[in-house]
Amino acid sequence: MLRWLKAASYSPSGEMVCLADKEEEHARTDLCYWAQALRPGLRRLCLRLRTPAPTARRSAADRSPPGGIEAGGAVCPGALSCRARDFAAAAAELGERPAEALLTADCKEFAVQDSLFAIGTVETASPATLEPRIPELYSAMQGLAHERGYSVLLFMIVDILELRSRVLIWGGERAVAEVLGVSLAADGHSVLVEGLVSRKKQVVPLLTQIQATLIAKRGTA
Repeated sequence: MLRWLKAASYSPSGEMVCLADKEEEHARTDLCYWAQALRPGLRRLCLRLRTPAPTARRSAADRSPPGGIEAGGAVCPGALSCRARDFAAAAAELGERPAEALLTADCKEFAVQDSLFAIGTVETASPATLEPRIPELYSAMQGLAHERGYSVLLFMIVDILELRSRVLIWGGERAVAEVLGVSLAADGHSVLVEGLVSRKKQVVPLLTQIQATLIAKRGTA
């Protein structure tokens, strides 16, 4: 079942009016430390995921890194290998979960004027795991969009290492690609967007523009 974490509507003036907001910010400090250990230069990921860096005002206990990280940032080899196995297990799980469960596990709905949008997301260090399942995901998206009356259904596959997203689209494909400023893939239902990692900060603010583009394209059809 779709987990209702947030619903929103828009006033006639186009201003978003929040109806419910139960979104919880999950701590990602551990993820950032381990992603940095597994691939150099991942400090940008910590900044993107809004994990604050330790400051001099914090206590020594607050500044302690997660388990397996030694003082000075060194990584215990045994702990690193365990974390690598965790990433591998998470990737395997993505390959095994039912398509509809993947789409709806972290999905939010938004009402914009007379249209209903839904945006699902999954964060992974192994997006290639989902590549063979994309046709299956498209089929599930088509069913969900028809069943729940979505004008546009988006599913963001966020690559936490490369800091980009493959966005699967069902409904309004050309309008979504135009607003995101990228070209549609050859399959006509997806785009690859560099630097896109946040649904809340980077996609939701564009929904009114996507809706306006949809209306304009209908008028010229």
